[in-house]
Amino acid sequence: MGIDFVAGTHRQRAQEIESTKQSERGRLYETTESPRYYNAHNGPGLISSKEVFEEYAEKAKSLPPTTKDADKLILYGLYKQATVGAINTNRPGLFSPKERAKWDSWKA
Repeated sequence: MGIDFVAGTHRQRAQEIESTKQSERGRLYETTESPRYYNAHNGPGLISSKEVFEEYAEKAKSLPPTTKDADKLILYGLYKQATVGAINTNRPGLFSPKERAKWDSWKA
């Protein structure tokens, strides 16, 4: 498994997750069970995108144990981009593979 394959797979999985997120965003306003329902008189509920982000970030803390490490890394990278912005640290060395994978995910 070459580095190009891994990077390509990472990008493909990120695109799949983004596609799923977009379809989930569309469903947020379809039901009245969610506080973000669409009201014909008032429009969408008055919950900010920051609150929605925080809600989903909290849900991500309790992922099922079957969640793949690659998926967790994608979520980590997206979370760091959203909360911190562009990566602002040096890449960890070869003797820190876990930190290096997290750094690579944040950079992607």
